[in-house]
Amino acid sequence: AFVSGDFSSTITPVTLATGRAGTPITIAGSRLLDIAITPDGSTALVVNEAHGGSGTVIPIDIATLTVGTPIAVGRAPNGIAITPNGRTAWVCNGSDESIQPIDLTTTPPTPGTPISVPGAEYGIAITRDGTTVLVCSYSPSAIVPIDIATRTVGTPIVLGGSTTQPIGIAIASLH
Repeated sequence: AFVSGDFSSTITPVTLATGRAGTPITIAGSRLLDIAITPDGSTALVVNEAHGGSGTVIPIDIATLTVGTPIAVGRAPNGIAITPNGRTAWVCNGSDESIQPIDLTTTPPTPGTPISVPGAEYGIAITRDGTTVLVCSYSPSAIVPIDIATRTVGTPIVLGGSTTQPIGIAIASLH
């Protein structure tokens, strides 16, 4: 497992089998937030809000715990999800109110064109079939679907209640 802390510049690896935390990985000048692991288990992708500027996604090689070259994304990235096939990471850029794909099949990984999602700030998930990105939006209070193949924003699923501001989302697997 890999753990970040709000306003922290470190990621702590944890060996779950032994219940022991490893040596924290320091990434100076960072505000490390959400983390996603590639489906093959080789890379942790860490969202770096980056104090006072544009954000990045920082790859960490899981086998060696080596920090890779940061990938430039929009302002104040807060959330990240990876498609089940491991080909694309999707980042929620809070200050830009957008989500942005990163092509993980290229070396280095290539950020794509951001997609505007009003109110998007934190939560992001991808359906298990890899066809849809779901993004939390606070204005309106809704979950916004985006078709991955066409990169088209769908009709928001309104949650109701003017004080509801969704910031997290997870998708259940129904068998």
